[in-house]
Parts: sequence; structure tokens; C-alpha cells
Amino acid sequence: MSLDMTRIQDDLHLKPWVFEEMCNLKFLNFHGFKCKVYFREGLWFLPDTLRYLHWDCFPLKSLPLNFTPKTLVELNMYSSQLKELWNEGKHFDNLKVLNLWFSESLIHVNLSHAPNLEEINLSFCSRIRELPLSINNLIGLKTLTLHFCDALEVVPYTIYNMRLEYLNLYCCRKLKSLPELPFSIKHLDASECTSLERVSNPWIVLTQFSGDNVIRKQFVFYNCSKLNQNNLVTEFQIRVLGSPPKSAFESQELKSHHFRCVGICFPGDEIPRWFNPQCEGSSIKMKLDPGWYNGNFMGFALCAVISLETNFALEVDLLCELCFETKLGESRIKTQQSLNIRTNKRLAHVVAWSFDGDYSDVSGAVEVSFEFYCHKGRGIFNGNEVKRCGIRRLFLQDAEVFRIANRHYSHEESNAIINKT
Repeated sequence: MSLDMTRIQDDLHLKPWVFEEMCNLKFLNFHGFKCKVYFREGLWFLPDTLRYLHWDCFPLKSLPLNFTPKTLVELNMYSSQLKELWNEGKHFDNLKVLNLWFSESLIHVNLSHAPNLEEINLSFCSRIRELPLSINNLIGLKTLTLHFCDALEVVPYTIYNMRLEYLNLYCCRKLKSLPELPFSIKHLDASECTSLERVSNPWIVLTQFSGDNVIRKQFVFYNCSKLNQNNLVTEFQIRVLGSPPKSAFESQELKSHHFRCVGICFPGDEIPRWFNPQCEGSSIKMKLDPGWYNGNFMGFALCAVISLETNFALEVDLLCELCFETKLGESRIKTQQSLNIRTNKRLAHVVAWSFDGDYSDVSGAVEVSFEFYCHKGRGIFNGNEVKRCGIRRLFLQDAEVFRIANRHYSHEESNAIINKT
């Protein structure tokens, strides 16, 4: 059953038993951005056979007490009047998607009886102050979206034990700290979390490597001006050094398909000391020792401070052009691209990222230069946006400093084995 409420001119006032004769209903979709369906006497019944329930602007404070849809796969209730989702004792074992965004009356969400959730969206649920500890029971949860949750103060520490990949906390302005995040995280957006002071570093989760062949991790903290910068640099180091480099794979097939990129962005106007060498401006050179490209080499870590002279927020790409030179004066250019950058007017940001590339064709180079520049669409800025830059070569010895050592990967093994020294 589907109803487009945007095509209804007058409000519909339905009886509380309206669905009682629809015991085999599997699909219910009331969509539209304005409530046109009302229940003056409440709603007594919804079919337990429902597999898909989409009801925009749901007008009641709770779902029917006897509603136990064991086959429900997706629950989508945009801008509902719900105060709580369901009571104790209800089980939703097949529920995969829970979308309650803009449910501004929602106070509490019980997640303990929906263990197979893969995606949760509670964006703009402005009265939710914390997530339940039971969220760690959601072992299959991949995406958690909480942007513009104005009252959110606590993300539970139990989140580190999950397999979460995407966490969106954009504009959660009361959030002061983040717990240890699982190593499975691929994208974290905590931009505009203006009260955020600390992100706990994931020492516990260093044993959670998946051995994935393609690794892209992005952590963005635009306009989080209270954040501890040293804490974020440590977060970046752990994520970079804890991801297996191309050289760790024995199989040539795995090496050829391997790609690793880890990036982070946060407010600041200084290059962290960990990057060496570093200099003012947008370019820097580095001498390369003979035999620099060997089994211990993990790649380059790049860092730049950028500040766009604009009066409005702007999205750009920050790129770095690498030029390798040989003893004979020959040169070869490789281009590497960072994560997409969303600047906040004139506020300077530190951008750091690491790529795992194949440099076998330039292994005889004796020097490499790095040129940073900002790019948007087909245009390149005037070059003054990059205020300073820094480089670091990464080796397996760097990983040992963080007690990430003795890693073994093979074509037969799907998981990385980590032994702490």
C-alpha cells in the first residue's frame, strides 16, 4: 500500500482499527513532507506481516503496543512525533535499516532487540542526549548517522567493539569527547562539533585488522577549534601505521590490487613535528638514500596547512605532485590526490594524508620534490592557499614505535595477525 500525501488536499482522519483487515500487508508507504493522516482515537493495530514500513510525519507518540513485526526489514519514519520507538520485550531480528531523522520528539531509542541492524539514521533528533550502551550488540552495524543531534553529549565507549564503517556526527555541538573508535571506521565526520575536545586513541582495537585489500579512511574535524591537536596526530599515526602496506602482501596479485589511503583534517596553522622535513610555502624537497624503496618502506605521509581567502565555506581538492629525480638528472612525475577538503571561510586547517603507492619504477631516484596546490572543478587557485607543508617517509620501524609489529599476510590468510611486542 502506498500513499503520496503531497497529492492529498484535505487531512485524512482514520479510525484506530483501519489496518485490522490487512493481516497480510507487507509494504506500507505513506510518503510526503507534511502530515495529512491523523488518528484522533489512536492507532490500535499494524500488521505484523510488514516487511517495509515508511511513514513520513507519523502523527503518534508511539507505535501500537501489540505491533511485533518479526519480518520487518526497513523502518523509515521521517519527521515523526515518536517519543520512543518500542517497549521492552519486542524483538526485531530481521530489521536492517532504521531511519528516524527529524523525529524531534524522540528521547530514547532501545536498540537491544534489533541485533541485525546495518544502518541507523537519527539525524536532527534534537532531544537525544546519549546512545544506549547496548549499541555494541549491533555487530553488523555499518552506518550510524547522527548529524545535527543538538543535545547529544555521549557516544558510548562500547562503540570500539563494533564493525562500524561510517560515523556522521556533523554539528553535534554539545559533544565534548569521542571514545575509542573501531579500527573498521572508514569515514568519520565530526565537523562543526564546536565543543569537542578529545578523541580517545584506539590502542585497544589494534588487533581488529581485517586484511582488506582496499583501505580508505577519512577523519574530518572542520571547525573543531577546541580539539587537542596532539591527540589527533596520534590518531592519524595509529590509523596509518596500523594499515598493511602493499609490501606486506606476498601475492603479486594482491599487491597489484592493493590501495591504502588514510587522511585527516582539523583546525590549525602549524605542521606537526612528526613530519620532517617541513617548510614554509607549498613545495619541499627530500633527499633519498640508495635502496630507499625496499621491503621496509610503507609510503609517504604528507601534510599541509591551507587557508582560503574567501568569506564563505568552500569544497576543494588538495593535491600533491611528486617529482622524482635520478642521478642523471632525469625526472618522473607522479600525482597523488588527498581527501576532499571543506574549508571554513578563513580558518586555517591542517590536512595530513598517506598513500601507499608503487614506486618501483623510480626506485633509483636520489631526490623527490613535493608540490601542493588546491583545485576545484577545472580551476586551480593562485597557489597562496598552502601556507606550509611537511613530509615523512614511513617504514615498518615507525609501526614498531607504536607497538604494531610482527605482521604476517599471505594469499591464503584473509586476516592480518598482530602481535604486540
